[in-house]
Amino acid sequence: MRNREIVDNKSRSEWCELIFEWVHNSEDRKMLELYLLDDISVSDISKRFGYSLEWTQQRISRAKKQLFNHIKL
Repeated sequence: MRNREIVDNKSRSEWCELIFEWVHNSEDRKMLELYLLDDISVSDISKRFGYSLEWTQQRISRAKKQLFNHIKL
């Protein structure tokens, strides 16, 4: 299942609550919200935060894994 299909199964407020609950780093939470909920590209997020594309992708992937390990999809 693709990210968009997964995200569309819950409301934005539900996702924000789940992200806040399970992603414990504030920057990682913001990156994940931008990526999943606002459909901002990893490239644009990396520029916004001043990190390399690879580092940003790692952080988003780690946060997404943490989140998805704790919710029913």
